[in-house]
Amino acid sequence: MPRQKKTQPTSEEQTIPTRERILSAALTLFSQQGYIGATTRQIAAEAGVAELTLFRHFPRKELIMQELLQTRSSLSVVREVLPKVQHLSCKAALNTVARVFLATLRERKELLKIFLSECSRYPEQVKEMHFSFMVNLFETLAGYLQELQKKEIVRSMDLRCAAQAFFGIFYSYFISRDIIGFSDTTGTTEDDYIRDYVEIFIHGIQGTAYGKL
Repeated sequence: MPRQKKTQPTSEEQTIPTRERILSAALTLFSQQGYIGATTRQIAAEAGVAELTLFRHFPRKELIMQELLQTRSSLSVVREVLPKVQHLSCKAALNTVARVFLATLRERKELLKIFLSECSRYPEQVKEMHFSFMVNLFETLAGYLQELQKKEIVRSMDLRCAAQAFFGIFYSYFISRDIIGFSDTTGTTEDDYIRDYVEIFIHGIQGTAYGKL
């Protein structure tokens, strides 16, 4: 059944800034129809605004996706959590980052499923935007690792590459469990996997310095 279009925002929605309503509507429609399928007209209707109003805030649809990546994705969550774990050991901090990263991926599971199926058809501008998002995500964790490197806890290495490896481990775990549906029959819990993957990662970034954390 086609989604019923809104023509006016509800009284509750009227208290939410227009820009936020547009972003929330876009996130909903991108998760249901994909970036390619959702139109600006549909997004505006879902937000309860005129399409012209949407264009005043976001002249192009890719700018909506860009802001969603910056403010409602794993990047924003990791940026928020890292200052809160500075007082923890590296092992405890990375365990926390892994958990919030997985939780964010699961919150956006439907959007990610669509993204994986349609990303090859994205315009070059959108592909570049996603690439920039990934670079920013890696650099955010690399900044934390750099502080450890200054304390001689982490060995000399390409920290952005290390950050990419860290997120790659847990993204692969998410894909196998939540997207593909792989079922572990060994009795190993997710907590076990997170602990062991973090342990493996720490061995790699410390080298001969292992044991300081």
